[in-house]
Amino acid sequence: MNLSIDSIVKRYRRATALDSVSLELEEGLYGLLGPNGSGKTTLLRIVADVLRPTSGEVRLDGVDKDRLGGQYREVIGYLPQEFGLYKEFTVIDFMLYIAALKGIDRRSAVERSHMLLEQVGLEGMEKKSCGKLSGGMKRRLGIAQALLNDPKLLILDEPTAGLDPEERMRFRKLLSDISGQKIVLLSTHIVSDIEMIAGELILIENGRLIGSGTPEELLEELRGQVWTAKVTEEEYGAFESALLNTNASAHPSARIVNVTRKGSGIEARILAEEQPLPGARPDEPGLEDLYLHCFKSKYEGRRGD
Repeated sequence: MNLSIDSIVKRYRRATALDSVSLELEEGLYGLLGPNGSGKTTLLRIVADVLRPTSGEVRLDGVDKDRLGGQYREVIGYLPQEFGLYKEFTVIDFMLYIAALKGIDRRSAVERSHMLLEQVGLEGMEKKSCGKLSGGMKRRLGIAQALLNDPKLLILDEPTAGLDPEERMRFRKLLSDISGQKIVLLSTHIVSDIEMIAGELILIENGRLIGSGTPEELLEELRGQVWTAKVTEEEYGAFESALLNTNASAHPSARIVNVTRKGSGIEARILAEEQPLPGARPDEPGLEDLYLHCFKSKYEGRRGD
């Protein structure tokens, strides 16, 4: 199966949300990374056929989704960023209601609903009112309903919002298990959600595609630019002050990724093209480093935060 996103543009009156975004997706899990407001949700809504682009096409196996119509929507599973529930429904009633909207016969719907509720950790909650679910439970129910029709194209917008660490681990395992037979497009700004399961990353900022590739390929480009330095509090304070003084900084391209107190000193993780401090040693880059490197414009003026 192939999904082509071809020169997608979305304009509003005073802003361009997407600017000529093109992608070719095969079966597998794709992590769509970008800061809030970068255009991720707009792109997913267009792919999910709930928002029309200003120009460009989305094609499934070479056929424009608009020509496919209902056939296209039948193969989609979609979890929007803002997921609404009917509070008076029970969990199982809601699943069966969504199944009916998707044209799934009742016997299959009942069987699949119970299986999916177990997979997302909501077994035993079938008779619980949706209005009494916690935020994490509502998100898990949203994931379950997106999988009801066993979609070939699964679109998930910030799916782990509100989930605790154990729930997120369960979710990542579920996605890893199913992504071999589907195209899974997952939008997030939380790199840990996709660090271990995404086969390819798609980087988007200000409505533009700024990069894509496997995590290994993208991290290789950052090799030699991640440093760890063990310093005294005084040395760190002087370095941080130099970074904040944008007019006179000796390290204009350096950014502090993380700071950990070690005994009486400080261990700082720093992004820099050259050794930022005496004694700083090169370190292996990670996705958090990549995120800050690629989306540095969002963090200008907030160095050291």
